[in-house]
Amino acid sequence: CGECQEGNCQRGRAQPREELIARIHGGRPLLSIGRRRESVLRLTGTDEGRSTTGSVHSDMGKPAPQHNKTSESVDVAVVVVTYNSVGVIEGFFESLPAGLEGVDSYVVVVSDNASADASLALTSELWPDAVIVASDENRGYATAINAAVAAAVALAGQPAYVLVLNDDTRLAPGSVRVLMEALERNPGAGIAVPRLVDGDGELLKSRRREPTVLRVFGEALMGGDRSGWYAPFGAVVQDPNAYEIEGEVTWASGCAWLISDRCWDRVGEWDESLFLYSEDVDYALRARDEGFSMRFVPDATVVHLVGPAHSDPRLWSMSIWNRYRLYRR
Repeated sequence: CGECQEGNCQRGRAQPREELIARIHGGRPLLSIGRRRESVLRLTGTDEGRSTTGSVHSDMGKPAPQHNKTSESVDVAVVVVTYNSVGVIEGFFESLPAGLEGVDSYVVVVSDNASADASLALTSELWPDAVIVASDENRGYATAINAAVAAAVALAGQPAYVLVLNDDTRLAPGSVRVLMEALERNPGAGIAVPRLVDGDGELLKSRRREPTVLRVFGEALMGGDRSGWYAPFGAVVQDPNAYEIEGEVTWASGCAWLISDRCWDRVGEWDESLFLYSEDVDYALRARDEGFSMRFVPDATVVHLVGPAHSDPRLWSMSIWNRYRLYRR
């Protein structure tokens, strides 16, 4: 981490970043992102072309057989992007075992965007079997997701589902299995999303309508909370009753998505030109163009501690700019 490079990191014992990574993995190979797009994944210390970093788990927590064929791959690739995440990542990992109850096999991939804190070291301590994809610079959320999925495929073949999670989410027990069953019941759906609550258990309004210019103006004039009660003028669905019913939704907050392999194969990677924000909207709309709907599943619950977008002027500006870019397409 950055403190290691300056010789001030106690966790890394003043070792350079490269030595720290080697130490916390006990000499195990690490997946690294190169500087060129052609080598986004540079596998080091591989065995016959396959990375041996981390491991695949069965439902009982024991190592499961690793496969390269899609038909024999793991059920779920759990993908989380970290960036200076020491303050939130512990709670994330604490919720994983219960959240993954009922999932026969899974692999956890942590894609780190050049954190300057001890996120890498803490991740290795909290979840020793995690596959870590370490970037030498912050290339954005979408790039990190794409690299993590590529790492999961390199380790265990194409997963049946990709679970994209923010580092400040906490899974309710059995929530992933509930999302999987929703996609199994609805073959036309390619993405399943849970009901979101905040750290106090209060409902988060995560369902969204089609993004339109009229709704942008409506939100600007009336505010998001008020405009959302009038469908033509607001994107955020405000009626709490809508969050008690399973059904199709145009898109929803991208902090917790379960994406089927069919959807991922057809839609492809996330748009890396959107550094942060609106990449989830873009993916949902592209999925719809390919014939896949998004399913809102209230029986699956995920806690989202909510990021600083609305309190950080720089992040808020980035959010608005990417919305503008998205609407121009």
